[in-house]
Amino acid sequence: MDKRPIQNLADMLFTAEKSRQSIPPLTEISPGISVDDAYHIQLINVERAVLAGHAVSGKKIGLTSPGIQQQLGVAEPDYGHLFAAMACAGGTVATDELIQPKIEGELAFV
Repeated sequence: MDKRPIQNLADMLFTAEKSRQSIPPLTEISPGISVDDAYHIQLINVERAVLAGHAVSGKKIGLTSPGIQQQLGVAEPDYGHLFAAMACAGGTVATDELIQPKIEGELAFV
């Protein structure tokens, strides 16, 4: 995929996060998107966050269970970045700051 559609998809995710409004999955918006495209989109928004002053504090790995991978039709785990502002070590989580709050166990390296 060329740079413009990737940038447009990154912009859509960035806007969705800022407005706290969900959007359809990127695979529905752009059916030809590849895993490499998705990670490029992620890095665009990670760079935005770092430029805005957010500190990367770790990485997360998801879809580690073979059963979940099979259920979702993927062949390998995925990964993402954790920011210091995401930490919630006990206490209350402000769910009004989230789009679809839920709890899920994930591996994280900090």
